Amino acid sequence: MLLSFTSARATVYDIELQEIGFGDYASPVSKVQGIVVNHSDVAINSFVVSVSVDHNSFSETVSGLNVLSGASYLFSLSNNIHFSSTGNHSIKIWTSLPNGLPDANTPGDTLFANPFVLRIIPDKKVLLEEANGTWSGYCPDGDLNAQLDVDSFDNKVFAVAYHSSDGMQTPQGDAITDFFNVPGWPMAMVDRFLFPGQYSVFLDRPWFSKTADRLNDIVPADVVLSGYQYNAYTNQMDVTVTTNFYGADSGNFILSLIITEDSITGYPQSNYYDSNPNSPFYGLGDPIPGYAHNHVARDIVYAPASLIPYNIPSNGGTYSNQFSYTIPAAWNVDHLHLIGIIAHQLDDWTNSEIINCNTLDEAVPVVAVNHSNISNIAVYPNPMTDFVMILPKGEWSNDARIDVYDATGICRCKIEDADFSNGNHFVAWNGNDDAGQPLPQGIYFLKISDKIHSSIVPLIKR
Repeated sequence: MLLSFTSARATVYDIELQEIGFGDYASPVSKVQGIVVNHSDVAINSFVVSVSVDHNSFSETVSGLNVLSGASYLFSLSNNIHFSSTGNHSIKIWTSLPNGLPDANTPGDTLFANPFVLRIIPDKKVLLEEANGTWSGYCPDGDLNAQLDVDSFDNKVFAVAYHSSDGMQTPQGDAITDFFNVPGWPMAMVDRFLFPGQYSVFLDRPWFSKTADRLNDIVPADVVLSGYQYNAYTNQMDVTVTTNFYGADSGNFILSLIITEDSITGYPQSNYYDSNPNSPFYGLGDPIPGYAHNHVARDIVYAPASLIPYNIPSNGGTYSNQFSYTIPAAWNVDHLHLIGIIAHQLDDWTNSEIINCNTLDEAVPVVAVNHSNISNIAVYPNPMTDFVMILPKGEWSNDARIDVYDATGICRCKIEDADFSNGNHFVAWNGNDDAGQPLPQGIYFLKISDKIHSSIVPLIKR
């Protein structure tokens, strides 16, 4: 009699360390995170993660899992890495012992990183640049998605809409969309970053998850806007954009300023959602008359290319440029926004990402002192202590308003509906801000305006 024996196949235990959460930069105290893929025949309920930093090692068991065969798992260790100093550090991370047993395929279990540890972690902000056009009926949904990103991340995300083939088209916007080869409308770039697995820096909507991912990146530099002034008589705007590097970096860097405008009307928007009852654009018409276009790119101006050196030293550096710009009369200065950007220069579309960006907390148009108009207003006493009288000269209407700005351009007090008509040539101010608190000593500017006149007077408070 012949006997037949069937040998049981041994269970294979194999996990791959696919990704670790370290990029080019790290904070002094950093979490250890990564992604493993289960190539085992069975579900994995535990594995060990080992970490070596500058030859100092520790291990931690990740347990209580049920990672099915073929599935991936994002782990985060309870132990953080505490770097001993700033600068570059060597990191080695490897996995072992899936379900407490030897791993059958160890070559895929180890990854390395060499991040630069920064002394200060800049506040990361993101620029969302959308390709737009009034002729595209899908663009209303693009605008909606862009606004969702802006609203969801409070003062962390700024949007720009580059229009093409319509009345809001600009050569500067065309240069950006052409350089990055936009494949369709509406698509958008998130920091001009080429995400893994993407063939283009332009992404289909929604952009929310990619925006959130980019906000979590650690970058070496911040952006600060300061010294904003606007002269209503010459239409000249001045603002200083500064970038502070907090560690070493290298490359061709460029500092720039994007000017955008909100609430532009007069350009009907094509709308493919007019007959879709599930769309917020349902029944608004195709095209939509009176459509308010927001985040519209008006211009991009660049600092000199030589401003920032190719090699940033390990202790960082600070680089500033003052931008002066004459705003066309057709633009509404009250609807303008200024976005400062530090980025890699547009040399290679796969490596021209934005490092960081920022905007003014409040773009208040501060009218520069124009001595030809000071004679229209008198203030007494000047310097003041706790009381000042504002006395107009000449003809003013009954709908004048007075705004009090400090030396940095922030409006500290609004005195509306100042009636200067019919002989009411007297308004008093007690030196308090809008919250009723006394303003500190210093230099202030009283801006008095109605539909016809606009004057500004410097005032010293002691």
